[in-house]
Amino acid sequence: MTTDHGHHHPHAGPTALECSEALLRAFEFLDGEMEAADYAKVQAHLDACADCLRQYDLDHMVKLMVKRSCAPEPAPTSLRATIVSRLTVIRIESTD
Repeated sequence: MTTDHGHHHPHAGPTALECSEALLRAFEFLDGEMEAADYAKVQAHLDACADCLRQYDLDHMVKLMVKRSCAPEPAPTSLRATIVSRLTVIRIESTD
């Protein structure tokens, strides 16, 4: 499988810029908050760059631990109903 984007040299390793971008965007990547093209780019970089993959795995584990230890129970439906009704009241009051 070759992914040649014109400016990528086949024998050159990832550049420092690519590494910093991949790691900078690791959380967006983990959350699935990026465009498909960017997601594929970061995924390809992680596949090719062992250092970033190691760093990414560390971030990934930290994030999973935080998520697991801090994940509250889903908000009760009564709270959601209260918020929705308050928003409705605010909307009605602001139309005067």
